[in-house]
Amino acid sequence: MLTPFYKNGWGGLPFLPPSFPKEWAADLIHLHDYPPVWFTGQFVSYLMRSSPQLSSRLTAKANVIGLGKEAIVGLHVRRTDKIGAEMEYRSIEEYMEWVDNWFAIESLKQGKKLKKRVFIATDDSSVIKETRIKYKDYEVFADLDVIAMAAGKRRSSDESLLGIISDVQILSKCDFVVCTFSSNVCFLSVNEYNLLVKL
Repeated sequence: MLTPFYKNGWGGLPFLPPSFPKEWAADLIHLHDYPPVWFTGQFVSYLMRSSPQLSSRLTAKANVIGLGKEAIVGLHVRRTDKIGAEMEYRSIEEYMEWVDNWFAIESLKQGKKLKKRVFIATDDSSVIKETRIKYKDYEVFADLDVIAMAAGKRRSSDESLLGIISDVQILSKCDFVVCTFSSNVCFLSVNEYNLLVKL
């Protein structure tokens, strides 16, 4: 197994995102605005393909949220172990500013006031509470079971991994996603999202 980000620089890999095989460049440049994102999305989609059990679980979660029925913006707000180590603290207001902007623009495009809805994937349950208090005009969705598994020893469990996969899949199906690129969940979600909406 290669570990490209440790000790030996890039691990001698022939390419890493945001690149893609040069043999495909001529075709992909004509098919997509940003081919590396499309290529990575294809790769991630293949790796994360669902078993029948996971598919039914994801469908149930999507139905609760109403994905595809009404506009919804996804947020990935990482707190716990990332703060200070890999990223600085970002307030919920910083994320929600982009959410507000998206709903304002989308309402103008559609010529009607949209119901404001957000799905929040996070490792800190206080983010959900804070958002519901500060943004009462928003319907806030979150999977509290997944959030609870992000804490302590449960973070490395199989169930926690399924929770992360679930968050990635749901975020990728939202109409717009707000997150930081220091997050692998964000990176995977954006690549999956681009796979779904482009080409």
